[in-house]
Amino acid sequence: MSALPPEALSELSCVMIPIGQRSVVLPNECVAEILPWRRVRPYAKAPQWCLGHTNWRGEEVPVVRFDLVNGSDEDPELKARCVVIMNRVRSSGLPRFYALVASGLPRIFQLTDDDVTTRSASLGQAETLAVNIGAEEAVVPNLEFLEAQVHTILIGS
Repeated sequence: MSALPPEALSELSCVMIPIGQRSVVLPNECVAEILPWRRVRPYAKAPQWCLGHTNWRGEEVPVVRFDLVNGSDEDPELKARCVVIMNRVRSSGLPRFYALVASGLPRIFQLTDDDVTTRSASLGQAETLAVNIGAEEAVVPNLEFLEAQVHTILIGS
C-alpha cells in the first residue's frame, strides 16, 4: 500500500448547505443523505424551529430549521427545497439522525486550509465560527447544541 501524497491529507470533503440568507458548512461525514422536500408530520408540542418529523429508512427523523433554532426570525416562510439528513456526532443519546431544512441545493466540495479564512461576525447560539470559503460567507454549526435541542423535543413528545 502506498502512502498518500501530502496534498491529499490536507483536503476535507465538505457540504455547503444554503439556509435562508446564510450557508452552513460542515464535513461530508456529518451528512447521511440529501432528499427532496418531503412530508413533515408535526409533533404535539414543539418549538417553532422544529417543523416535526419525517420517516426516513424506517426511522422517525426530527426536522429542524437551523435559522430558527439559531435565534433568527428573518424569514418565517422559508421555502424548503430539500431535507439534509444528519448523522449524530455525539456518541450517545437520541436521535440517531435529525434533518436540517435547506432552502437550496447543498453542494459537496473539497476544502483546503488555503480556501478558508475566519471572519468576524455576530454568531447565533447554534454557530461556532464564521468563515469565508473563497468569496463565499458561511458558518460552522454547533452540532452538539443542535443535537441537544432536538433531544429535548424527543424526551418531551
